[in-house]
Parts: sequence; C-alpha cells; structure tokens
Amino acid sequence: MRYLVVIMLFAVSLYAHQQGSSVEALMNQGTQELGSNHYKQAAEAFEKAIELDPSNLRAHLALANACALQYVPGAKSEESEANLRCATEQYQAALQLDSTNKYAISGLARLVYNESLTLGNRTATAQKLDEAATLYRRLIEADPDNQEGYYYLGVIAWSKAYPACSEARKQLGMKPDDPGPLPDERARQQFATDYGAVIDTGISDLEKVLIINPDNSDAMSYLNLLLRERAVSRSTREESESDIAKAEQWANQAIEIKRQQSGSTVPYPVEPHIIRRPGRPSLPPPPPPPPPPDTSSSEAIHLGPRVAEANLIRKVEPTYPPLAKAARVQGAVEFKAVVGENGIIRRLLLVRGHPLLVNAAKEAVLQYVYRPTLLNGRAVEIETEVEVNFSLAGMSGGTSEPQ
Repeated sequence: MRYLVVIMLFAVSLYAHQQGSSVEALMNQGTQELGSNHYKQAAEAFEKAIELDPSNLRAHLALANACALQYVPGAKSEESEANLRCATEQYQAALQLDSTNKYAISGLARLVYNESLTLGNRTATAQKLDEAATLYRRLIEADPDNQEGYYYLGVIAWSKAYPACSEARKQLGMKPDDPGPLPDERARQQFATDYGAVIDTGISDLEKVLIINPDNSDAMSYLNLLLRERAVSRSTREESESDIAKAEQWANQAIEIKRQQSGSTVPYPVEPHIIRRPGRPSLPPPPPPPPPPDTSSSEAIHLGPRVAEANLIRKVEPTYPPLAKAARVQGAVEFKAVVGENGIIRRLLLVRGHPLLVNAAKEAVLQYVYRPTLLNGRAVEIETEVEVNFSLAGMSGGTSEPQ
C-alpha cells in the first residue's frame, strides 16, 4: 500500500513538473514571438499557457499585452474589437489574481484612454476619460511614485477642458492666438465653474510628475497647455498674463530638454515578460496608442520609409495649426500607411502624435502620391511608415521620414 502511495505521489509530482515545463516553454515561445512583432503567434502561445495554468499571472499579463498591441483605436474591424476585448479581459483576470498589480492597472487604464480618443460624442468621451482617470488614481494608490499615473491624469484634465475652452473662444469670435481671458464675463465664469477644478488638479498632477522626474519634458508640455486653458478663465488680465508667462517658461524648458535629449523620453517601468515594440517612446504627448498590427493585404509588401520617400511624386507640407503654434506645441506625428497599386494612400493609421498636430499632419499625408511599386512587372500595394515633424524653429511645419 505504501508502495502505491509513493508511486502516485511520484506520478503527480512528475505531471506537475511536466505541466510547469510546458507552461514555461510556451511563455518563452510567446515572448520570442512578441519580440519579433508576431503578435498573433505570441497570443496563441500565451493562451495555451493559460489553459495549462489559469492562475499564472505572467501569462495573463503577457496575453493582455499581445492583444493590446493588435488593437488599433478607431479601426472599425471585428479583429480590432476582439483584441480590445481580449486585452481588457486578461488585464481584469490578472487583477483578480492580484488586485494591486500595477502593470495590469496601467494596461487597462491605457486601453480605456485610447478608447476615449476614438469617440466623437463629447459625453461618451468624458465618461471614458473619467473611467481612465479612476484607473490612474488606482495605479497611484498601488504605486505612489508612479509618474505615468500622474502624467496621464494631467493629460486627461487637458483633454476634458480643451474642447470646452475651444468652443467658448469660437463662440466669442476669438482667434486661436488671441491673448487674455474670455471677454464675456458670463462665459468666463461658466468655464471656471465647469473646468477650473479640473485644470487645477491636472496642473497639480503634472507638478508631481516633475517632482519624481524633473526632466520630463512631456509633463512640461502639458503644464504649458493647462496653464493656457486656465488663463482664459481668469478674472483679471494680470492673472491671465501671469499664467501665460508661466506657460511660456514651461514650453521653453520642454523645448530645451527635448533638444538636449534628442527626442528621447523617459519610459515607465515594465516587467521583463511584458514586451513593447523596440524604440517606441512611452510618454510622448499624447500617450501613444499601441502600435498597429499588419493591416495590409497578403500581396502588400513593406518598404522602409527611406525607400518609400524616394518614390514620392507628390509631397505636401503641412500647415502649422495656429493653436498649436500659439501654445508652442511641437513634435512628430507618425502614421502607418498602406499605399494602393496606383500610388495613392488608401489607409492611414495613427501611431502617435499630439492631438493639436494630428489633423494637420493627416491632411498633408493623405495628399501624398507615390510612384507605383512593381513586383515581377506588376504594380502592388505597399505599406510604409510616414513621420511628419512640426518644429517651432522658424514657426513652420515640415515633413520628413523616420531616420
């Protein structure tokens, strides 16, 4: 009898060891696929690991990340929506295993924020922004020195106040670069009532980012923007001018730091098993949506940006948006483009870029025309990357391809 018990315990131990080895092998396989940007294959490996070990926190986080990388905000496709559901469910599953896991909270918050960027309805957008803010507050509770949480809270504050401020200025016939507070007292008081606390809290959150990291130029850029929003609700011109002066100081400091860093950004911490696309900045203004998956047809071929640029027949320079210029916002807007057989862009997906610059960049790039690419004598679709750079040097917009 004792012999049978020993045999049974040995069999159970051997089975558990084999299962553990299989899970680890699948995790390694998925990590390698993810590092090679093979997101679907990575997701399949992580799914199998979860089937073998549903309590594996690393597997849930890794699968969530693989699905998030395939979700394209604004893309109305079943595949993209399925990946959004997958990422959401897996981050939530991770939180069921560890309710204070900062990587799961952060991933879920970024998904919700990215969803808010795709909604045309202001009420629905505000609800999503509130949901994202709640998650970022939760992230800060789990990790009090988490600069990502404070940073996004500042971004959310600006995202809520900016449309209302822009609409109020438009109704009063103000131009984007008109200085001073709103000339109508009732409109000024209403804006202060509705958004004054939101703006002040956002400013406070961004100041906390700079306590944690004094060289975070992205936080400085949004401090600049929020101070300009607050300036329009000031009761006196002196108060308004004081806010504008502070905004100018932050804008100039951000520009100088970006120049010194040559465009580098400060990444937030990520565990080794959570892989992001190499070279993708973590905290650009605004927070980037996850890199889009391969959206071309099976016949499309990828051309490097330099090769594609050499085939440009028509390249349109963007117009620097007046409000972005007035707010001293600069930077790059990056797209992934699918170019048809006729050389005309038929699909353009935003990868990253400041919201004040995105539309101007998109309008310019959609007018690009490429020389048709031939494969075995036949014109084919291509996919490539396009980057549009806006620089305050000379106060003009310019375009270039990534280096």
